[in-house]
Amino acid sequence: MTEKSDISNKRANTENSYSDEFLAQLGVKFDFDARAGEYAREIRDIGERYFADLRAFNDQADREKYRTQYRRLKKEIADFAEFLARPEYADIETDMYFAALRLREPPPKTEFPQLTEHQKKRGAPYLVELIRLLQLLDSATDVGKENGMEASGGDFYAPFWTDAKSHIAGQADLDELVRIRLESNSRRKRLYPVLKEAFLNWWNDKRRWSNQPFTLFESNPKSRWEFADLSATVKVENTIAAKMGDDTNRIVYPYFSEDPALTEQAVRLGLWVMRKAFPQYASEDMRIFDVQRSKSYSERDVPLQGDEEELFLRLYGKVLKKWEQLRKDYPW
Repeated sequence: MTEKSDISNKRANTENSYSDEFLAQLGVKFDFDARAGEYAREIRDIGERYFADLRAFNDQADREKYRTQYRRLKKEIADFAEFLARPEYADIETDMYFAALRLREPPPKTEFPQLTEHQKKRGAPYLVELIRLLQLLDSATDVGKENGMEASGGDFYAPFWTDAKSHIAGQADLDELVRIRLESNSRRKRLYPVLKEAFLNWWNDKRRWSNQPFTLFESNPKSRWEFADLSATVKVENTIAAKMGDDTNRIVYPYFSEDPALTEQAVRLGLWVMRKAFPQYASEDMRIFDVQRSKSYSERDVPLQGDEEELFLRLYGKVLKKWEQLRKDYPW
């Protein structure tokens, strides 16, 4: 079947389902002339998209294609939000303010209680509104990803971690960001408030003990480390990194799970992997952050013992064997 004939068939199917009789009944029910040219075209266009979605989501290959597209979009949104939080773009809200004045665009109407009256009269609302809209778009991608597939654990926590980075950068208030997340996705209503309180307890405590200035990295470190013995690759991503006032660095990797809490062995293995993944940084720069317990660990807290590589390879090998067994048991 040619593409042209396929389009014609789709239109014919839509017009059969959304007949003039159907449109007339729809118009009576909602008191408008649904058969009028513009209305009829719009309703049938919606119907065509609806039938296309039905076909796509009933086809496993198409469903996976759409999930991949949404995952890619979600990552680009997160990267852009992280880009906006960079210190060198601290004046972007002022740039947006003057751009709006030049283009005679109205200011955002959303109420932002975290902003002062002075900030509300300048550029801050534009940037906060942009971040709010990015969060809504981020949440919208969850819908596409979740059609027939449950979101992975990493994806569930990624929006919160993006918000935490914005809070550290001083671009937005975490209380407000989490409120927006909760309004847009009910799945987050239990854990996100817990994560917020735990994160703020940790962050505020760190700032009380060490009020030295810091500068966030333009791009947070990420790395892939190849395990030749296992033919496997370990990715270390989603870090927060900063240059401290005393010329040292902080590379923080988060652990989000509610259960189990991080054990000393898990912390040792995490710090050891970070060493391998980021050889360009000093080992004392590394931190593993147990978010829900509001506690971070360095090698000073949990010294390495020298058996980490052997232990890691053994445990990782067990995971791979379990995964292979699951694939045999559940070939779908």
